[in-house]
Amino acid sequence: MFNRSRGDKNYIVNTTSPCSICYNISVQQYVLLLRGDNTILPQINRISVFRKGADAVGSGDNMYISEYMTSEPITIFPSVFLPEARRLLNEYHIRHLPVVDQENKLIGIISDRDLRSAYPSSVTSRGEKNLAFEQVEKSTVEDMMTTSCSTLSPDATLDDALIILDRDKVGGIPVVSEDKTVIGMFSILDLTAAYRKLFGVAEEGSILIGIEDDDRDNILSEIVLLLEQNGILLTRLIRLVEKNAVTKIFMRINSQRPVEVYKLLRARGFIFLKP
Repeated sequence: MFNRSRGDKNYIVNTTSPCSICYNISVQQYVLLLRGDNTILPQINRISVFRKGADAVGSGDNMYISEYMTSEPITIFPSVFLPEARRLLNEYHIRHLPVVDQENKLIGIISDRDLRSAYPSSVTSRGEKNLAFEQVEKSTVEDMMTTSCSTLSPDATLDDALIILDRDKVGGIPVVSEDKTVIGMFSILDLTAAYRKLFGVAEEGSILIGIEDDDRDNILSEIVLLLEQNGILLTRLIRLVEKNAVTKIFMRINSQRPVEVYKLLRARGFIFLKP
């Protein structure tokens, strides 16, 4: 496999496959895998977009958490008292503190939820509150931290992070190197920002359009070519297949002529999705 360029088109030639050309359908940033005859690979249900210059389908670095994680996060030692941990969370407006040893190796994590459980509630009597505060003052991070926390490597994907966040019901995951050195923190907010970027949410002139997949031949190819021939920039294209439900196709375009786009699609017989 090797890269070539010609004019304003970048494409990738795979010398071992008859499906040879990867054209840039969005003259700016994204590419879509097409055959040499401009038809999309039929076995692909989810069209992956990635940056120009990637040397293989799906290899764009915009899918890896290393691009979106918080690098060099605030960490804490296990011997630190809980009031100091609380101060750090409040001062830096964060919700998780990786707990590390003297070599910055991960040994646990403490969250704002852990600290809330340590402090007395608002309905606690004054005498009980005083006793609870005295206990908190004497307690260290080691007393409250979680030691069996999941981690991510910097080359983990956004999908990996999503699965762990959902499975463990946590709001953040430490990112560690092979020797368990903490190099980052990845949170739900980071995940939201990543998908916001990947799917073009709030991009100027961006419009998301959903249509039904009516089982016509080469429907994805038809959409791509229709928009391209009419000078409409297509940046994302996804087919969503669900059991016992109508297959849906979502396209994100960048255009100041949304009415024209709807007219073009309607004229081709496409059925728009309704809420």
